Amino acid sequence: MPTRAGGVPAGTLYRLAALDEVLDEASKGIAWSGTRPAGGRIGKDEADAAHTALLMFSSADKSFGGGYIRATLAAYLTTVIDPWLKAPSSPAAARDLRCTAAQLTCLCAFVHFDDMKHGLAQRYYIHALDLADSADDELTTAVILRGLSVQAYTLGHYPQARRLAQAAHDRCPPWAPGYLRAALLGQRAVTASAFKETRPALEDLASAERHLHGAEEPTAPVGAYHKASLAHQRAETALQLKDFKNARTAFSDALRHRPPSEQRAHALILHKLATLELSQGQLEVACHHWQQLLHNHAALHSCRADETISEMRSLLRPFSRNAMAASLLRSAAQSSRVAR
Repeated sequence: MPTRAGGVPAGTLYRLAALDEVLDEASKGIAWSGTRPAGGRIGKDEADAAHTALLMFSSADKSFGGGYIRATLAAYLTTVIDPWLKAPSSPAAARDLRCTAAQLTCLCAFVHFDDMKHGLAQRYYIHALDLADSADDELTTAVILRGLSVQAYTLGHYPQARRLAQAAHDRCPPWAPGYLRAALLGQRAVTASAFKETRPALEDLASAERHLHGAEEPTAPVGAYHKASLAHQRAETALQLKDFKNARTAFSDALRHRPPSEQRAHALILHKLATLELSQGQLEVACHHWQQLLHNHAALHSCRADETISEMRSLLRPFSRNAMAASLLRSAAQSSRVAR
């Protein structure tokens, strides 16, 4: 097992100090003991089964939110994957399983992030790094570091987010697929924009677009990145740089290019676009986007999506005499009562 704790205890708090350890280890690798207890031998069948589970969990998360699978995925890691990792196997089978286990653990981190359980999400990300490094899986290592950067950025820890984005870029091998290099450059642009560094941010976005152009469609269930993802990063960057016109255009592009199956992403982007429109005095346009959000939200089990409804209600209360705003507030209140 990893030299850090192999399990992920309940009730963990998000710790900035843990990110310093991650950044240090990202540059030099992680020690792995390599000890495994005796038991039933595992091989290609188990590795294939784990990969099939990864595809299933990933699809459910993108469509319906992390809340639907969080507990089940955590239990699957504990009761199935962890014993397999400890069992005897050939070097090739062990590496394949560790690669898939790293991706499953990264996904488990993300669904905890989606359910706003940030301490546990951080611990799963760190455990995923252990697994990826033990398998010499440079691509997944870069994806995980980017995930940690996104989490830190979302929580407002911009210096750590920027360092993690740079670490992800540095660990990415030159032979990585174009979509992954684009994803890492886009995240670096977003974190640079948090410090109002316009030129580096825009240069990274331009580089990301070049890497994405002509790149094959991503097949990885963790770390997938496409036109909508880049448009979303453009929008976030423009928002930080107070370029509201381009932010509006980029958010609209992100909605247009986002696959219909990615319902949670649609909901989150609709909220960001509505909030931007309201800040620019466009109440009715904002209400139109929030109306779509309420419709999409019904299918989701995601604390991040739930939070958008709470924020919408707070933002619309000062406009409760407006007919559209009042109708949305009533619908949101009814939706909340049904959810309870």
